[in-house]
Amino acid sequence: MASEKDDLDDFYTALKGGTTVASFLKKYEHIIEFIHEEGLTEGYRLARGRVKKLCDEVSPVARFVREHAALEDRIWFALDDTTPDCCVRHGGGRLREIEVTVAQARERLNVMTELNRTGTARGYLGLSDDAPKEDFVRRMTQPRVAYSGEEVGHSMIRSVAICARKKSNSQGNTLLIEVPLQTLPANRWDDFRPHLAEKVKELAFREVYVTGRSERDICLKIK
Repeated sequence: MASEKDDLDDFYTALKGGTTVASFLKKYEHIIEFIHEEGLTEGYRLARGRVKKLCDEVSPVARFVREHAALEDRIWFALDDTTPDCCVRHGGGRLREIEVTVAQARERLNVMTELNRTGTARGYLGLSDDAPKEDFVRRMTQPRVAYSGEEVGHSMIRSVAICARKKSNSQGNTLLIEVPLQTLPANRWDDFRPHLAEKVKELAFREVYVTGRSERDICLKIK
């Protein structure tokens, strides 16, 4: 790691100090290019080191505010493991507090480790985060197989249910659940919206969204 501050440090400082949504999104696009140019891509895939907060918190929020905030709204991040993870001050003074959680984190770790090591990776394992470690080890040694859309969708429903259990004692305005949505075309996720909604209906958050990347960014409201 370089001893001098760089663009990523400056980006984090700006986010903690607060900026407009327009400025945040412009800086975010630059910083994604920066991490690739600086050889930080592997760490970003694994959500490790300096880019962990960028991967786990900033990227999901960027997807959210593109659709659900005005460019002149104010945004700031804690970046210190406290809650909420991010706040947005909307026009008229309304404050939106946002928490972000990650579904299928163990699957992401295994898949992205394979991608970093070999240059290619399977997109889907079909294992939930509560599966035993030996199941992940066994699956990663097996040949890649095709899965149906229904299998993929229902594994995501299970992963969202796990996140909901972890957040059952939390409350707030907006919860974003980051999910590996690249496993299906973007339009297919609408088919699973009612089943995802069922898993989060008892949460105390006013709104819940699943976010991720398919052939485009997705921010799907499920509560």
